[in-house]
Amino acid sequence: MIATIGERTAHGAVRVAADSASVALAPIDAALDVLDGALDGLTIEAFTPLALRRAGERARRARARIDRFDAALAARARALTVAGAVKDATSVLDPEGRRPMGDVTAATRRAEALSDAPVLQGAFDDGQLPAAHLDLVARARRQLTGTRRRAFEAAHERLVAAARRQSLADFRRTLASVIDEIDAAHGAGDVERLRRQRSLRRWWDRDGLRHWHLAVDPEAGARLDGALDAQIEALFHRDRDANGGEVRRSSEQLACDALGDLVAGGHAAKRPGRAEIIVHVDHDTLRDGLHSRSIHHDNNGQPLTPAAIRRLACDAGIIPVLLGGDTIPLDVGRESRTATPDQRRALAAVYDDCAITGCGVPYAHCQVHHTVEWNDHGFTDLEVLVPICGKHHHLVHDHHWRMSLDPHRVLRLYRPDGTLDSIHHPVGRHPPPRSP
Repeated sequence: MIATIGERTAHGAVRVAADSASVALAPIDAALDVLDGALDGLTIEAFTPLALRRAGERARRARARIDRFDAALAARARALTVAGAVKDATSVLDPEGRRPMGDVTAATRRAEALSDAPVLQGAFDDGQLPAAHLDLVARARRQLTGTRRRAFEAAHERLVAAARRQSLADFRRTLASVIDEIDAAHGAGDVERLRRQRSLRRWWDRDGLRHWHLAVDPEAGARLDGALDAQIEALFHRDRDANGGEVRRSSEQLACDALGDLVAGGHAAKRPGRAEIIVHVDHDTLRDGLHSRSIHHDNNGQPLTPAAIRRLACDAGIIPVLLGGDTIPLDVGRESRTATPDQRRALAAVYDDCAITGCGVPYAHCQVHHTVEWNDHGFTDLEVLVPICGKHHHLVHDHHWRMSLDPHRVLRLYRPDGTLDSIHHPVGRHPPPRSP
């Protein structure tokens, strides 16, 4: 009898909670009904160019408000996750998987960025910091540590002021300029501090599993990443070709095996020559040092000082990447099933990370995907190649999602039933003007 009463009490508590939520959300439901009616009453076909511009501004304001609402929901979901009340943000914000991929991830990352940045939080809440601008700031913050992170936080008000008036492309350049100033003021000291902290610890547990913990400075990391990524790529294709298109090792297992090959000398035997390190740098920075629009980072998006890049260049060939130029063969038809090194360099000049907006997996950790499958008589030409991470590669090959790429490199992602899920534009790079 007590159990029955307890069950009724528990069920009643659930019902009360559900009813309370309905009451709290009633104003939003009413507002959505009003908005639906207003939008349905519009005759958009009769809009003049001026009306279209003003309507677009209303759509932007509405979208910005939803972005703020999403971030607030994600912050609450994050708190519930920490408390153990829910599994993760996705399980409560998109339990049926009906939202475009990356929406919940983007909202969660915004919530994380705002949690310890009151200047950004206030500007975002007031609508002065658009979500897309916040995403750039959040990504930059994640890549900075120590004195550089503190200097970046001190520049938040400057960045908010720029975000109020600048387009996303202009703001991206302003952000890069701020980071370059920080590098010039603090970079050298941070580089030496990081070098002093380099270490390698090895131990094994009771089951006999051996553990390595390696910490290296950015310059050494760029060298190691170049060698490791090349070997991972070789093992990935070898695994796939040997198993009928299936890759049976996880990304962590591939990385572990690649490291074993490198340490044991397998890399030199299987892929002779030096490992390729891709560094993005403009000519003026390489020659004269940092300036207001410098580009200077490795293939994982991590910044490198001009001095470090020059040291790396002492033991490397300088290979210019000319997208669409005649000096580099970017299209190889069906002579090769996999992307050539030149094609990978060209793609690295366009993409910092996975082609799916908001994914954030660095380019060096992505596979080059044929949007027109090789098995469907596709070609290994640059116009059909995009970098995608293991998660999205798995989605396409194992769950029958589909991608299409137009001549402007706008990527469309389609669900298994053929409906359009989302559209992804390449970020692109804006090299600085040559100094006189």
